[in-house]
Amino acid sequence: MNEILTDLSPATLAMAIEANLIEFFRTLGCHPAVELHDDPEMLWASSSIRFALYNFVTRIRLTPDGADHAVEAAIARCKERGMPMAWVTGPQTQPPDLSRRLQGHGFSTDDEPGMAADLLALKEDWPVPSDLGIERVADAEALRIWSRVTTLGFGMPEALSTMFYDWFVHVGLDGSGPMRHYLGRLRGEPVATSTLFLGAGVTGIYRVATLPDARGQGIGTAITLAALREGRAEGYRVATLHASPMGVNIYRRMGFQEYCTIGRYLWTGR
Repeated sequence: MNEILTDLSPATLAMAIEANLIEFFRTLGCHPAVELHDDPEMLWASSSIRFALYNFVTRIRLTPDGADHAVEAAIARCKERGMPMAWVTGPQTQPPDLSRRLQGHGFSTDDEPGMAADLLALKEDWPVPSDLGIERVADAEALRIWSRVTTLGFGMPEALSTMFYDWFVHVGLDGSGPMRHYLGRLRGEPVATSTLFLGAGVTGIYRVATLPDARGQGIGTAITLAALREGRAEGYRVATLHASPMGVNIYRRMGFQEYCTIGRYLWTGR
């Protein structure tokens, strides 16, 4: 699928974190309602879905002279359709002062640490509930359940779960593509999710979510490790992710370290 990364130098890992995220966003082009634009200056998506993730801009390589014009053009496109928009930046984003420019155009910001770990040096001896089962999502019905759990786990309205289903069902579930999803069941009830994405030579971890009533038992850690072990079994050496405030300390204890910042900028039009 791609050449597996074995260089563990900090600069290389920082670039890999961003590159995996970009490739993950690229799969949104599989969604039937999303139009993907792969321009030299940036990768961006447009859709009629009123959710910023489905109208994103990333892989941003703008010149200082053209940056404000590009931001204004993107805002104009979203204003015309009445859609929110997200810009996602990383260590290779250009120009370096894009954050200031985006905030000047009314974007709110929420940065997250970009983290990476050596899959051969993970801390794996974590307590796990004896009645927790973890399965890989292999059919459409399981994906519907997975989509509902990940939506509720992230505090989104349940009605939005169809957006994730429509995205990931078109990426594929048979394991031949770059994406695998995992569903955790506690005493038979679905309570947690994670996603493994193979891209840019590394394994990316996404959509780690646990329902509120099931938190504090190590379930999120267990379902993350299930994905990491599969990536390692497929020969990968490096895992990447961008961490929420809730998860960053857990990931550090698992063996992840911070190598860059992933910037998230939201424009709502308000």
